Amino acid sequence: SPAGVICKGPRLSAAAMICFPGAHWCNLIDGQKVNFQWGTNQEVSNYDNSCRVTVDEHVKAETPICVGPRMQNLGKEADIWLDLRPGTDGAMAMGWLNVLINNDLYDDLFAKKWTDAPFLVCNDVEPSGYEVYRFTSGKCQMKTRLLKESDLKEDGDPHKFMVWDNLNNRMTYFDADSGLWEGETWTKPTAGHEGMQEHLLPGVSQGWVPDPTPFDPAIDPALYGEFEVELKDGRKSKVKPVWEYFTARVAEYTPEKVSEITGVPAESIERAAKIHATRIDPSTGYGNGGVQYQLAIEHSCNAIAMCRAMDTYIGLSGNWDVPAGHRGGTQGEFVFKAGLGAVAPGIPNISAEEFNKTLGIEDYPLLGWWQGWADDTSVWKAIETGDPYPVKAGWCSTGDFMCMSNSLQKWKAFPNLDFFVCEELFMTETAKYADVILPGRSYAEKEGTFTNTERRVQRVRKAVDGPAGARLDTEVF
Repeated sequence: SPAGVICKGPRLSAAAMICFPGAHWCNLIDGQKVNFQWGTNQEVSNYDNSCRVTVDEHVKAETPICVGPRMQNLGKEADIWLDLRPGTDGAMAMGWLNVLINNDLYDDLFAKKWTDAPFLVCNDVEPSGYEVYRFTSGKCQMKTRLLKESDLKEDGDPHKFMVWDNLNNRMTYFDADSGLWEGETWTKPTAGHEGMQEHLLPGVSQGWVPDPTPFDPAIDPALYGEFEVELKDGRKSKVKPVWEYFTARVAEYTPEKVSEITGVPAESIERAAKIHATRIDPSTGYGNGGVQYQLAIEHSCNAIAMCRAMDTYIGLSGNWDVPAGHRGGTQGEFVFKAGLGAVAPGIPNISAEEFNKTLGIEDYPLLGWWQGWADDTSVWKAIETGDPYPVKAGWCSTGDFMCMSNSLQKWKAFPNLDFFVCEELFMTETAKYADVILPGRSYAEKEGTFTNTERRVQRVRKAVDGPAGARLDTEVF
């Protein structure tokens, strides 16, 4: 039962659904016009850019904004502090989307070309699709009611998602297999310009920003409307773009409604969203900066939905893959080969039958696509009740279960384990239950490398020697 349940797991899962794992990370040091800290105390606690860097960027920005229930140091410096009730971040994100769309501040070309907004929803067909890669164990079946060519004709391609082209008054498609629109041929972008950021740190390059690429051949995918299609079985069906459903849902979250949920005044919500979404310098071709949203958001029950709403807002406001926006971390397999990550032996190669025994996979189908582990609450339910099967042994690596949710349940469940091992830095409440205790090392007691969110590989130097007998996690594994 990993810490990923409450640390980066929801952000990685949500970002993977929308773009790619890690895309939620924001490039702070590019000098944001609007420095936006949400659910974080990064000025004192963060392993990437933190402390002095965070404070400097916050102070230099034209408008610093903080979202969080507690007034931290950055909140004192912020022009706007939205002190929402804990756990209401999802409503706040939907409110920001409401302001973005109702004030026509969203990137129309981005919505049409790089999202599923114009894909047509058909409620008259059974969900169907194709096999897709699953992160942890081979492939899984993707099924959807989005209209595909295979819904319109027997030999149709399920990878081709249909849209209505307003420009040519006809149906066309996006090919999810090739990543191209009908008739499109990919060529490397050549039109663009240097980044236009102020206050860059010494040695940081502006970089090169490509201009948004138009549709070629020219089309205009419909975001609004209702269209009649004939399905392959001869039935007629009325279909609407995803955007229609999306904006209808967002319309429910007016600033006034969000104010009732979060406790933040409606005028403050609207003012902050407008300041961030209104481009201070439209000539750059991109937004005012990303949203530094972090760990606190993942400690509520709707974390993945919140992160998806936040990532959607980031993209539609022009802050994906641009200076001061969200560009993700450097992808480097060597990191894992160097022993800085670990997976239980055999996980990628187990059979589908074994994989489907993962605790919680029926209640939380997302586990079958993304994770290589079980759901935390489902594990403890199985230990406590034996349903769907008994769990009799456990292992904990540097994490205290007793400080996570529902500690009373865990306290009652621990005696049901026949054998329990704990690798730990301190004698925690969880470690007290262990039959075997293994002393672990902290980051300050090792040499190593890691990739951080600013696309850099960093060297970690050992600060102190660990106590005798202590070992790194990877050595223990």
